[in-house]
Amino acid sequence: MIIITLMGFFSLGTGNLGLFLLFVGQAIIVPAGVFIMNLVGRLLGPLAKVPATDLNQLVPSVPKTGVEDSVFPSYWVAQTAFFFGYLFWNAYSLYGLEPVSDRPEDLWRVENRKGRATMIMLSSMFFLLFMLGLRYTLTNAERLPGVLLGATAFGALAYGWQQAMASAGAKASDVFGIVQQMVPVVEDPNITMCVPRA
Repeated sequence: MIIITLMGFFSLGTGNLGLFLLFVGQAIIVPAGVFIMNLVGRLLGPLAKVPATDLNQLVPSVPKTGVEDSVFPSYWVAQTAFFFGYLFWNAYSLYGLEPVSDRPEDLWRVENRKGRATMIMLSSMFFLLFMLGLRYTLTNAERLPGVLLGATAFGALAYGWQQAMASAGAKASDVFGIVQQMVPVVEDPNITMCVPRA
């Protein structure tokens, strides 16, 4: 809930289209996907269930309706995988964009953009694996099939959401502001100076 709220707040506060699309995906697409997958998970019995706890609910304050929660996957795993997956695929799409200028003096901009995109991709994967590992080993609120399926399915769903939005016209919906480094700076040899009138 904190990540969803922050993404909504930041996307509206900064006017960042990439963050807004991430917010929409987290608020609508992910809960719908978890609901559908948990319906399938009910057929698996103990492999997809854990004792009911607040940790597995999308809204922790909602009263629990049973003694077991379906974690095929849990909302936490799905939201975390979608969040980091979206960041990864967003950076990956920006890494492959063609430069706007072929001038040799602008090559450092392209290298800088690719370096930042690479760092974001590596960081996203590291933090996703780190957080999933902590969640699985420390909370006793997950089952391994749910963690593996959730990370895979919602990482892929993040890719699909990012590609769908790119095909709908949000191709450069940059979450981190990397695209601005691709804009060539026009050099003007004329010097302009403002002076007070006498």
